[in-house]
Amino acid sequence: MNRGWTRLAGLMGIAGALLASSLARADPIAVYYPRPSEGSPAMVSRYPVELLERALAVQGRFQAKPTPQAGSATRNFEELAKPSGAIDLLWSMSTPEREARYRPVRFPLDRGLMGWRLLLIHRDQAVAFSRVRDARDLRAFTAGQGESWLDSRILKANDLPLVTVSKYRLLFAMLEHKRFDYFPRAALEIGDELARENKADFLIEPNLVLHYPTAYYYLVNRRSGALARDLESGLQTLKESGEFQRIFARYHATALQAAELRRRTRIELENPFLPTQGIDLKDPIWYRP
Repeated sequence: MNRGWTRLAGLMGIAGALLASSLARADPIAVYYPRPSEGSPAMVSRYPVELLERALAVQGRFQAKPTPQAGSATRNFEELAKPSGAIDLLWSMSTPEREARYRPVRFPLDRGLMGWRLLLIHRDQAVAFSRVRDARDLRAFTAGQGESWLDSRILKANDLPLVTVSKYRLLFAMLEHKRFDYFPRAALEIGDELARENKADFLIEPNLVLHYPTAYYYLVNRRSGALARDLESGLQTLKESGEFQRIFARYHATALQAAELRRRTRIELENPFLPTQGIDLKDPIWYRP
């Protein structure tokens, strides 16, 4: 090779190194998640945000940012479906319909615990609920739920009476005024909610737990393959290093201990909306009391 070609090859090598260095220093791409509503429990606000930030930091190509304002769940899903919507990802219970429309990152953020539901009740109903032993007994009572929530569809599919409203915070006022009998809440969130509401008439029913299998995932836009891959890789890295378990325990160990799920009477419900792909309940990441 003559000196001209040698010099050209050298210059190309330097240019390539400079380009690689420039790309390495490039600012991360901003990806937007829905800003949680004020007063949301940690399970649907602080915890998934911290986990998201840590998982994306593994590759460093993306940086999570909240939308300027909180929006309704329906609007958030609509934005996520758009080619250039205001939202790039969110977290929610998954269904076959959602997985057809969005790209799931099949990593159970909640370890399946969003499907373990304790009952927030009015203190006046404590004696009545102490007689409940199974789903047939529970059908004598009416649940309160959000009208767009997947949980509402699950309760309806199990023939459990319920009333629904569009605003989450309105449900607590309705329970206080006995517009319905119980408000099923995830074992990981009910303690935060009870403390926040600070109502002397509210009580976590002490003997029962509803259970239905759930998959609580990050969902991203169908076109965001690189984001989904980075997120899944980052979550697996956190799991293998033990950091996922430490973050989970920091947010939820106290709530899990207080829930005492093992000693409660379990009422098993069907979830006909559970995705069939990517769920291995034998994996220790899925919680079993």
